[in-house]
Amino acid sequence: RAPRVMPPPPPPPPSACVTSDGVLDGRVLLNPSAAALEEAALLARVSDLTAAEALPFLGPAAMRDALGSSNKLHSLSFSPGVHGEQLTAGLADVLARSKSIASLHAVGAVLTFASARKLAAAAAASYSLVALALPRADFDADAGRKLKVDNLRSRSLAAAAVLNELSRGFRACLSLRAVCFRGSLLGDTGAVVLARGLRRAPAISRLDVCDCSVGDEGLEALSTLVGGFDVSSEIDPFKSSPSFKSSSSLQPKAPPGLLVPHPGLTALDVSCNRHTLAGALALVASIARDRDRARGEGNGANWLDEFNETTESEQKGALPSLPSPAEGASAASFPPLPAP
Repeated sequence: RAPRVMPPPPPPPPSACVTSDGVLDGRVLLNPSAAALEEAALLARVSDLTAAEALPFLGPAAMRDALGSSNKLHSLSFSPGVHGEQLTAGLADVLARSKSIASLHAVGAVLTFASARKLAAAAAASYSLVALALPRADFDADAGRKLKVDNLRSRSLAAAAVLNELSRGFRACLSLRAVCFRGSLLGDTGAVVLARGLRRAPAISRLDVCDCSVGDEGLEALSTLVGGFDVSSEIDPFKSSPSFKSSSSLQPKAPPGLLVPHPGLTALDVSCNRHTLAGALALVASIARDRDRARGEGNGANWLDEFNETTESEQKGALPSLPSPAEGASAASFPPLPAP
């Protein structure tokens, strides 16, 4: 007789913490009962999780192990206003084990200097993280130990200190493609630090800094990611390493004035900021320079320079009078229009 084939076990029935489509409700982790937490971790392990939402933190070790070992889990979403220490507790282990988590989302996260360093380490440990969204983030570099001065300059300096640590994770996570700080107060200083950090993260293709209180100085720094930045003005990493002081021949030397654009950036959202027309023109000039570079016209005058010269001439009334067709002028006597 042929051996009896047992049918596969039925999927576990949906519960209060896991929906039928595999979404884990993170609010179950707020239950103080150890038995309830153990049951939730067991259910998460046997379910085909696709997402985890409203996470106050990652829970005990059993829940972290279940999240890291899930093969279909693609998104981690934390509850609004989560503190950075709760966000990063155990996150590096989960991201290092997971092969499917592609999105990390935390609205209004409170990031300190220490938690930013842990978040950067967690991103560096991941091989699958594609999108990091921190909209309306609250940057508190001093972890609340000092008296806060609620003005744009002080908050921009705090954002710069936190972003300087986060940029380490941007450089180390080779799978990361999109970064979102929409609605976060970056200011000019934070935007400058962010732009400098992204110059060393060539894998980033999308950046969202909409409504981040970025002024002209910050927008000009971000526009260098599109139009190109001067390599010779960058800090030489070899100078800070004593082991390379004796081998000056190994230090890279870039010619001054060489503008190198970000190799991967394809989408940049800088809308709803505090910049003026000067910052907008700097961005337009960078876009034009990038277009001319793509067309192989980097050595000649681009269309924006011609447009500016024509506009200035019109304002001064210095345009020469053009012959009209009634005077017998042919079409060839009219100057050619600039390329669009």
